[in-house]
Amino acid sequence: ALSALTFTLAFAGISLEYLPANFANEYKEQLAIAANVDTSRVFINSITAGSVIVSTTVVFPSADSRDSFQREQLSDLEGLFTFPSFSLYGPVSAATRLGGPEPTVEPSTDRAENGGVDGTDKDENGDDGK
Repeated sequence: ALSALTFTLAFAGISLEYLPANFANEYKEQLAIAANVDTSRVFINSITAGSVIVSTTVVFPSADSRDSFQREQLSDLEGLFTFPSFSLYGPVSAATRLGGPEPTVEPSTDRAENGGVDGTDKDENGDDGK
């Protein structure tokens, strides 16, 4: 059965207005690698100011794989993001498990339902910020 984990990560070294357009794609790719899931199972719920705070849901194929990720990866936040570009964002300063109900169907990958935060030039308001 599918099992989801929702959490927030905060990047202290960058502010929202300086976040590059490719941040969301690279973030999802790195989490997918760490979680051993396809990037289609990593959902950015929101990216907000306060440094940069990213609310994320990862859908795992089982509760065991979810628990393993939480135990092994979320306990080593510095090792979670290995792309060189992420060194520019400063340390990952917080991780909070938000929980949430277990998914009964695959989450939508529709941009509108995924908050428009999919690596496009959309900002937190859903427009291009111009």
